[in-house]
Amino acid sequence: MLLWPDRQNAGHLVVLGLLGMTLADICLLRFQKIPFTCSYLPGKSRFHMAFLGAFVVLWLGSEAALLERHALRHSGSMAIMLALLAVVWIAVRWTAVTLAKGEEQELLFEEQAPPVLQGLGLDPHGVLPIGPPLL
Repeated sequence: MLLWPDRQNAGHLVVLGLLGMTLADICLLRFQKIPFTCSYLPGKSRFHMAFLGAFVVLWLGSEAALLERHALRHSGSMAIMLALLAVVWIAVRWTAVTLAKGEEQELLFEEQAPPVLQGLGLDPHGVLPIGPPLL
């Protein structure tokens, strides 16, 4: 005995795929590093944001599952849900590609800690320099 009919199984897999692609593209917006090549500096993780995100997913997950289950029961509502998710993914992907083309991004191979001492950029003769400060 099948738990779900085949149409609903396929619809659920498409929903998971679209959500996964959308979240991956959102996480990689303005990402300037080559994965697994940068050294790790302590204090740079965003664990608190991941914890809050997991809390929101658990809080809203049951409601979202009920909405998806209801939408998957009817062909028309399933098509609307899949079309909306596809439009959201296309919009996020288009934004990511546009941001990547519009900005000159320099790839980062190593993270560098900020300098311990920060200079004021003052000229030794008491004159403010015109242009970027020399470090």
